[in-house]
Amino acid sequence: MPEIWIGCAHVKPRPGNDLLDGSRGAFINSVGLAENEQDFASALIDVLDEYDFDVVEVKDIDTLRNREVIYSVDSNLRELAASLTWENPIGLGSFHAYEADE
Repeated sequence: MPEIWIGCAHVKPRPGNDLLDGSRGAFINSVGLAENEQDFASALIDVLDEYDFDVVEVKDIDTLRNREVIYSVDSNLRELAASLTWENPIGLGSFHAYEADE
């Protein structure tokens, strides 16, 4: 049964990708509609690949339902989650860029 998942991706831009304005990398919280954790991570990696990012890792994956029991989830991520469909199964939050190698 499909659920809404949440996780954090660590990304590094490929050469020619200026989306981070010259930063070395970023962390991005994301939500996705998927059958399981693996499907969510795979779909997230595919979307970030389309934006010319290499994904270093996807971590802190959980169902949105479980996460909301323990933590406060950003309202923007909850809005993204509410708009997910099978045609648009991944919602990307804000990129939190860093300058130094992590």
